[in-house]
This record gives sequence, structure tokens and C-alpha cells, in this order.
Amino acid sequence: MPPLYLMDLRSLRRFSSTREWLYDKTEYYNMLNNIICDNCEFALELPRTGKSRSKAPEVKELTRKEALAWLNMNSEYQMELDNLGKKAACDTHIVEMICYMKLRYPGRFEFKEQIEKVYPEMTYDVNTSSLIGSVDGQFFTIICDRLFDKTATRFIEELKKNTCFYVWYRNKKSSSDKMTRATIGEFMETMSKVFDVKIEQRFKGLGEADPDLLFKTTTNPKYRKLLQISIKDAKKATDVLELLHGKSTNLRQARRDLIDNFKLSYADIDN
Repeated sequence: MPPLYLMDLRSLRRFSSTREWLYDKTEYYNMLNNIICDNCEFALELPRTGKSRSKAPEVKELTRKEALAWLNMNSEYQMELDNLGKKAACDTHIVEMICYMKLRYPGRFEFKEQIEKVYPEMTYDVNTSSLIGSVDGQFFTIICDRLFDKTATRFIEELKKNTCFYVWYRNKKSSSDKMTRATIGEFMETMSKVFDVKIEQRFKGLGEADPDLLFKTTTNPKYRKLLQISIKDAKKATDVLELLHGKSTNLRQARRDLIDNFKLSYADIDN
């Protein structure tokens, strides 16, 4: 198996990491999330229950193992949020809050009350499903209708994975002991800027790597990674191949349904 990424050594040395190459996107996520765990402390703010009378939020401190698992679970959270922000033509922080409020307060009038508490300079019209107003001096208009809900499906699935929405964090190198509160999206955005590990090159195939790197990563028994390819069900594999490549008219709709309903991650696409 040839490498997928050649990493930028200067950015890696900032975090005492020696991995020069990575074989897939999952390894990239894991490396980046380990760097975050090594250099940052963070805890999750648990949602308040109806029985809770305390105004202070309940914060759960994570062990390193728990923190790494949480980061790996949310590796594609920011990418889905950024994509949704572009499609909605709105600030990603506002889009993230809208999706969270829609999940927590599904009623139209309840949603209106809560979203206007968060953004007091904005107004939500329940008849047109439009949120209009200013945030931090910028004017926004966003339609939060069924089309928005459909467009936000992938991001909302990422949001549903989490029992929390707010994160408390502190950079270990900071002189202050004070923790900062942020939404998951704000936290992920900050982490990607502070712990920026650049990819020098993404390889498309064996021929792109220099001979020395190709020997170390792909042919040297000490470092190489071997994958065994096997077919458990030959008939099923043949049927899928026919469905994907068959030219008959009756396969077109079945192929369209398969593609529409098949869940792909960014790691799947990049790998």
C-alpha cells in the first residue's frame, strides 16, 4: 500500500511528531487529534436537565483516551459545517446554532423564542421561516425551511453524535489557567488554526513518490503496509459490479437509489 500523504516536516516538528507519511485520512485525523490532546486541555459541558436548578453548567473532564475518542468521532464535523455554511451563504457559527436549536426546540414558536434569545438583534418569522438581522455588526438573512433542513442533513447527523454542544478548553502553553467556552464548531475551528499540520503532497498513485520514499513506505518489509483483498460472496460482488456498470435501462433507477442512499465520509472519498 503506497502512502496517501507526505506531511510538511516543519509543521510536524512544532509538535515533536516524526511521521513523515500517512497511509490514509484516518491516520491523518488520528495524528492531528493526538497533537491536540498533547497540547490542549478540554472538557464537555453537559446539557442541563429539567430537574437541574443550578445556573452553573455541569462540566465533564475527559481522560486523554476519552478526549481522543471524542475528537476522532468529530473529525469531519468542521468540514460538514463549512460545507453547510457555503450552501446556506451564511456564517458557519450562525448555521451551527440554528441546527442545534432546531434539534433541541423542534416547535416553530419555541425555536423562535430560543434563537432570538441567542441573537437579540435578529428576528425569526414563523410564516416565512426566515431569520433576519445583525450579528457582530454584520447583517444576515437565512431561510430555515424544509430545504435548509434537507441541505443540513449530513451536518445534523454529525451534531446528533454529541450529547453536548459546548466545550471548555485551554491551551497548555498559555500562561492563563482560565478555560474558554465555545461551541463544538468554534472549538474545532480554533484547533485547526492553532495546531495547523500541513500536508506537503497528496499522492495519486505509486509513480508520484520519490524512489527513496517509495522504498521506505511501500516496498521495505520493515515499514510497508500490506492489505489482503478477498471476496466473501462472489455472486454479491458480481451483482454490485453489474449494478454499477450495467447499461440496461432497468438498472438506472436502482443505481441512482444506491448512490443516493449510500453514506460516504470524506475519508472514504479521499482514500
